[in-house]
Amino acid sequence: MEMSEIKDAIDRINALLVLEEDITIERQFNNFIDSKLPNNKSDNNEELFIDFKSFLNHFDDIDSSSKNDYKHIVNSQFLDKIISYKSNAREKELRRLTIELSDFIITLGHNYDENHPKDYFAKQLKSIANQITPKESKSSKESMNDAWKREMFLELVKRFK
Repeated sequence: MEMSEIKDAIDRINALLVLEEDITIERQFNNFIDSKLPNNKSDNNEELFIDFKSFLNHFDDIDSSSKNDYKHIVNSQFLDKIISYKSNAREKELRRLTIELSDFIITLGHNYDENHPKDYFAKQLKSIANQITPKESKSSKESMNDAWKREMFLELVKRFK
């Protein structure tokens, strides 16, 4: 077997592994959405999956030494839509959903690396969900959902500034 044949075989195997991981991630996404957002419409799943892929792609662009690169993730449509899903949610429900979202992000794909930007972000998100208390700063006209998002995003911005 020639060197070029070996290289071609390795390239094909790597392409299959990438495809398999993409399929796994899509399956994990669908399982998460179906179990955590059970009333979500199928039409919205495709749009949400596009937002999700964009959310994930931002992690690939992060320079581990620059927290500024996280601004696109903090402001992602995916994160906003997940937290906004249930407009009349209570603080307890939003905390649970945010923690479950964090766990979902950490378990994505085939490998976990606590130093990977995706996993670092997810750990910070979980920490924030356990710490914030938006009920204390919520105005009477503000929904709990809006107060939760405001507090969560303010804390994310602080941590990733």
